[in-house]
Amino acid sequence: MANARFEALFNTNNHEVGTINTSWAKPITNGAILTGGNADNYTLVEEAGFDSEGNRLCKPLTSNAVKGFILSTNEEEALFGDGELQGNYTDFYNKEGDMCNLIIQEPYLRFETSAFTKNAGLTAVAVGNVAHYDATTKKYIISAVGSEHEDYANSANKYLVVGVDTDFGVNLGVTTIRLECK
Repeated sequence: MANARFEALFNTNNHEVGTINTSWAKPITNGAILTGGNADNYTLVEEAGFDSEGNRLCKPLTSNAVKGFILSTNEEEALFGDGELQGNYTDFYNKEGDMCNLIIQEPYLRFETSAFTKNAGLTAVAVGNVAHYDATTKKYIISAVGSEHEDYANSANKYLVVGVDTDFGVNLGVTTIRLECK
């Protein structure tokens, strides 16, 4: 059985972090309410219709064939709640029912994320590798060019690795990579 104290004590510092690398990224106007479970920032979500009040709904990506939106909700409001530091970036996630910020993926848009894993046989992530988002693991799978993951070819969400072990200033030692949307 779960309880709030257990959650608060033991489920910290285990969420994905990242950042959008431009102020010119295009958000979905008014964001969307998250349905279908919790989701970490800098993972992908898809549209899920509208509620009875006309609010857009989103849910964690369900298929590699669906073009997703980057979930990029601003942690600053929660991080410095009441003017005091309330944790760190790895403590924050988007809870089902939260209003979320969604970024439209466009070619050449760059962002950083810690939500990645290496394809089998890849020993080290390098600039020039390719990636795709896996709806099952909720991670970007990094592959060498010419040895792409079996799902890469049919994925609607493809990227180029343009930075490795990036540090955007608030990743608190979490390894991040910079991806560029294709």
